Amino acid sequence: PSQKEFRAEDLKVEQQMGAPILQVEIGIFGSHSQKELQLAVLHPRRLVTYTVQAVPTEEGGSDTFFQLSLLNKHSLNRSAFNFTYGGFGGAKGKDLIAVQSLDGEITIIEQDKISFSVFLPDFLVPGPLCYVPYPNDVFVTVNSQFDCQVAHPYLLLLCDVRR
Repeated sequence: PSQKEFRAEDLKVEQQMGAPILQVEIGIFGSHSQKELQLAVLHPRRLVTYTVQAVPTEEGGSDTFFQLSLLNKHSLNRSAFNFTYGGFGGAKGKDLIAVQSLDGEITIIEQDKISFSVFLPDFLVPGPLCYVPYPNDVFVTVNSQFDCQVAHPYLLLLCDVRR
């Protein structure tokens, strides 16, 4: 068996982001369409969302490449570690984003604005972050021993901000 040689058409998208990339996800992050998926890119101090558009090649063949167009850019007050997304609080037709910082702050981003930020209680080190929509609407993280046992309901985080 021989390996296939790479061609220029194998590259579907390439774009200079200007900062290291920590995480990339696909979801409904923009307010202009509930059907088109967008790309969310986490950098150390910002989260950027893009629309992804297919562009046919000049030759008119079946090959296409993809172009990223800036949708939103959110500056973060703290250094990011990771993020998760989903319909927090029962949101329908859109994905909200929760960015976890290195020091335990969760920043909730709703499409074109930062909604709120709150620190996780009893936080020591950042770890995996997961959103579980049903039945509890919670964020699942780990404790300092990396035991998966910490759940933070979205509504309680929201209440902590309003106190």
